[in-house]
Amino acid sequence: MGGMAGWIDYQRDLTPARDIVATMAGRVAWRGPGGYGIWSSPRAVIGHHRLALVDVEGGAQPFVVEEDGRPLVVIALDGDIHNHRELRAALKGHGHDFRTSGEAEVVARAYLEWGTECVSRLDGVFAIAIWDVRGEELLLVGDRLGLRSIYYQPTPTGVLFGSEPKALLAHPEIDAVVEEDGLRDALSFTVVPGRSVYKDMRRLNQGHLVRITAGGVKEQRYWTLEAAPHPDSAARTAATWRELLEAAVHARLDVDVPVGVLLSGGVDSSALVALATRAIRERGGPALRTFTLDFAGTQTGPGLLQVSRDAPHAAMIAREFGTDHTEIVVDRAELEDPVLQRTMVAAQQDRPTPTSDFAIALRHLCRTVSSSAPVVLSGQQAGLMFGGALGMSDEQSTGSATFPWISFTQRRTHRSGIGTGLLAPDLLERLDLPGYCARRYRETVEAVPVLKGETGPARRARELRYLSLYGWHEYVTVFDTGLTQTAGLSARWPYCTPEMIQYCFNIPYDMKGADGGPLNVAAAALRDDLPEPILNRTPSPFPIGAGPHGGAAMRERLATLIKDGGSPALDLIDVAAARKLLDSPPRPERAWRDRTDIHMVLQLDAWLGGYRVRLV
Repeated sequence: MGGMAGWIDYQRDLTPARDIVATMAGRVAWRGPGGYGIWSSPRAVIGHHRLALVDVEGGAQPFVVEEDGRPLVVIALDGDIHNHRELRAALKGHGHDFRTSGEAEVVARAYLEWGTECVSRLDGVFAIAIWDVRGEELLLVGDRLGLRSIYYQPTPTGVLFGSEPKALLAHPEIDAVVEEDGLRDALSFTVVPGRSVYKDMRRLNQGHLVRITAGGVKEQRYWTLEAAPHPDSAARTAATWRELLEAAVHARLDVDVPVGVLLSGGVDSSALVALATRAIRERGGPALRTFTLDFAGTQTGPGLLQVSRDAPHAAMIAREFGTDHTEIVVDRAELEDPVLQRTMVAAQQDRPTPTSDFAIALRHLCRTVSSSAPVVLSGQQAGLMFGGALGMSDEQSTGSATFPWISFTQRRTHRSGIGTGLLAPDLLERLDLPGYCARRYRETVEAVPVLKGETGPARRARELRYLSLYGWHEYVTVFDTGLTQTAGLSARWPYCTPEMIQYCFNIPYDMKGADGGPLNVAAAALRDDLPEPILNRTPSPFPIGAGPHGGAAMRERLATLIKDGGSPALDLIDVAAARKLLDSPPRPERAWRDRTDIHMVLQLDAWLGGYRVRLV
């Protein structure tokens, strides 16, 4: 894992530009606290900050392959290549000699052996930049599911790239310009695949690669979901699902540092503990570390919040499997720490989010865990398998003409969406966020692959699963990867593998189990692994610690912002509505919604002012 930045220019001599790229890479240094390297030439400069997980001593980056003292390729890797040992063995059979045991060298030599076709051989979670010195060509590659970010922006004579927008924005020729669609993205509960909120800056789309030469930029898809018949029986389906999960867990334990699990006590994370514990014991390793987030006091809020507390269920699993368990109990006031709050936009890949409470709680958890276990397994992305995004179990939301999570939150917060309650009415009318999200929804549904003749409920079930991957997943990934990596933590999602997602995409929605009822694939697959109370627990979202009266510090910050009068966010908000909220006593039934609205204003202030954003 790590953070990278680079500058390619086909006309300018970049030999003296190391300091510029060093500054760009420095903006993402928090992603790689284990070491820094930079490589430069007249045409290319690449910097990399590394979190060392494999070959801790010898795997420095950027990695350079040389021949007779001349560089052939230079590589920067953010992520994990789970089949690096198998690829190493195959490449040795082709005559390659290795000088490290790291993953970056495996990718570099795979590229030398197979060219861009090497991408189809990589199994893992990665963002890769390869500078081919021989042909002066840059290759940027994202993994199949977009779990690692890489942003790029063409220039008149080359390209800039980096792990986060802030790396590109640190370049003296790049301004933070945001057009109306970018502002819509920043204020909506969605992310457009392949796009950032900044003008002309792209986020490499999942399953895509980009080739940059002196002739221009060419992006191409190398992987996508496919609709196919599902011949397996219910029993075979459950067994295959379990085999895929077990293989994914084993692959993600293959590191040279301690590994933990973020344990909620739900089926998804508990299954990871069961399978990881068994694998570690077989290797003779120490007890698995597990971590649970809980909050002091009462939690209240709308229906998208926790159904039940995680701590008791997590403790049950910790005892069952003998883990080294840590319960992280947080007081709501800790999450109102001004330093934490005012750096959230930077931790969210340089954009606001309407779901700020979730982001703050997750970041706090990751910062606490990273000092004990630099790698954690998480069940956070398990909902991708069967269309499990927010609102997917609500018929009114799934029957709407927009993304289910948009409909779900609109009906519980504001017509324009979560976090928009204090935005100026004329701004909301001009942006028309509901209409924008509905258009984005239609574009996504039109791209769903289906079987010939597939209609009705079967087609709709497939659409919902696709929306989970190419809508909800895109949004969650931007923030989950940003929030974990800025804490120097490598989060790994065993449920989120191309093999698992592809297999589940084609399981019939109406498949029956042994009892004649609808097949619960996870429950059927894990029946012998987990206690009954865990298997039967109602799914409960990530905790955010929403107390009935929280947010006093945020209210004070909003009052100061309005009083001072110099914030660029004031042009976007309804000042009268904000004053009315501040003058009214906190109401427990509105506490969560009000705090979300206030936090959006504070994020806009930090974003517009801190990044010198120019709205056009």
